[in-house]
Amino acid sequence: MVPPLPGCNVVLTIDASLQKTAWRAMEGKSGSVVVLDPRDGAVLALVSSPSFDANLFNGGISFASWEKLSTDPLHPMENRAVAGQYPPGSTYKIVLAA
Repeated sequence: MVPPLPGCNVVLTIDASLQKTAWRAMEGKSGSVVVLDPRDGAVLALVSSPSFDANLFNGGISFASWEKLSTDPLHPMENRAVAGQYPPGSTYKIVLAA
């Protein structure tokens, strides 16, 4: 094992209150929420649902847990906010509705 080296600080732009609100809004739904600050592009909230407990991977994941996650038809390990593929028209409907 290689000992850790001191690095630089990581500064997050996530707004905890906004993140919690986004999680609550997506509860029981399949999709994603991304909230950006239009002034500088900072990510204020990012949610992908359904999700999974990443702590399952600490110390190794059991075969049963892996099988359940990897065969789930709702694909909880897919981050819909960054990896989802959607037709461009779907995102433009929001602009038209406004």
